[in-house]
Amino acid sequence: MLDASRNGRGTSATTLERIAQCPFRHFLQEGLGVRPIEEGQQDADVWLDALTKGRELHALFARVMRTMRNEKRRPGVKRDLGTLLAWGRERLARLKADMPPPSDEVYSRESREFLDDLESFLAAECDGRHGSDPVGFEVAFGIPLDRADGEPLASATPLALDLGDTRTLELHGWIDRINRLGAGDYEVVDYKTGGYWRDSWKGEFAGGRRLQHAIYGVAAVPLLKAADPKARVTRGRYLFPSVKGRGRSKSIATPSNAKLVAVLRDLADVVGTGAFVSADDEDTCTFCEFAAACHPEAVEGTARKLENPDNTALEPYRRLRSHD
Repeated sequence: MLDASRNGRGTSATTLERIAQCPFRHFLQEGLGVRPIEEGQQDADVWLDALTKGRELHALFARVMRTMRNEKRRPGVKRDLGTLLAWGRERLARLKADMPPPSDEVYSRESREFLDDLESFLAAECDGRHGSDPVGFEVAFGIPLDRADGEPLASATPLALDLGDTRTLELHGWIDRINRLGAGDYEVVDYKTGGYWRDSWKGEFAGGRRLQHAIYGVAAVPLLKAADPKARVTRGRYLFPSVKGRGRSKSIATPSNAKLVAVLRDLADVVGTGAFVSADDEDTCTFCEFAAACHPEAVEGTARKLENPDNTALEPYRRLRSHD
């Protein structure tokens, strides 16, 4: 019932990454329909949560870059920073009206940080650190076109990946950015508005917890081929354009389709076999809103179960984690 490769329901790269992080959390959410209780009192020191801030920054990044594309020019700090910051202040004012901050001090601090992130993005864009030939922004696939903001590369057709044995995974999502690298060569880019820690970005798939570069790379090819028949995506890149991310980036060469399918099949098997083990990494639990529904020693318990060769129910999970 929950295996997206068998139930015919569409899914996203982000959802699949979250399943890989903690199958138990996915079972609570989708299997049992559990929802965390909202806090009765607003945090006095926080206004915009990470999800809201990230969504707003992404939208403004796309807006300013689409303006550059439409005007067929590169951005410039002197010419465009004032406009971008004005758009940012406009969005902050609207958010303030819809979601009143806990205090003027918090609003002032978070607004300053938000605008600093916009300035950091534009500075890196002007320096060419984000790529010198962008062709698409917030490119939707498998999403109704009336939600695609007029992006010319967008398509309402989902990405269908054949996992074998009559199993198909239908995927939808938004590709933050597509850059042209050279004749026929492209990269897919995903913005990360948090911080960058090098040790957290080792490997290719991170045991199924890092999938966007690979899935978006496959999804982008048919979208690009409508205008460039020789288009191919040679790499994915994660960009950290905020002040906290210090403009860092992580590039990963495009994996083979066979390798991606192997990862996704193992991930689907984790769900399909019903062995919803808890996370095996404490970092996953740091900000988990389902912590109250989890055993306090869940991570240690998962480690013991994985080390037990007689626990054959976790074999799909072991295979998934073997995809570095």
